[in-house]
Amino acid sequence: MFRLKEKMSRRAVASLIIAAVVVLLGVITYAFYQVTLVDLPGPAAGGAALGMLSSFVLWKPWRRLTRSRRWLPNAACQAVSCSVALVCLFFFCNYVFADRENTREEKVAIVEKHTSTRHRSRRVGRARYIQGEAYTVYDIDVRFSSGFVREMQVSVGDYSRYRVGDSIRLSVARGWLGMPVIIHH
Repeated sequence: MFRLKEKMSRRAVASLIIAAVVVLLGVITYAFYQVTLVDLPGPAAGGAALGMLSSFVLWKPWRRLTRSRRWLPNAACQAVSCSVALVCLFFFCNYVFADRENTREEKVAIVEKHTSTRHRSRRVGRARYIQGEAYTVYDIDVRFSSGFVREMQVSVGDYSRYRVGDSIRLSVARGWLGMPVIIHH
């Protein structure tokens, strides 16, 4: 086993790892949310409720990590990490186990077109990064027959070909948990 530097204790390393995992789960949740046709407050509220319920039972293991014997900081750590993990699990299972054999083509209307300019980062030193070259991202907002509006990123060729008011076809399948998901766009 390796020795840690005196400045970084094992507790600090464990805290950083757990924080990184929670942030990664949040990013994965957002990626699956983008292809799921459901409003976020419903699953997020369910995950938050289950996370808070779990904090009443599972707050004690966090005492070693937080160095606190008080209930509130430990329960908060449990509630946040469990909530993010449950919402990620919800969207992941709904998309991955979707019924791909029974997809349907849905005509969606293009409501709006917009572009945004982003910048790559460029390394200029050992631990120094600056803003690099600019690139353009092309997005369209589409409205489904149910009234649901979703923003989608498209290529520059598709962006120049599409007009506001045009209809395009998307493959939509029923997710494992009943929420419709976009399979191909």
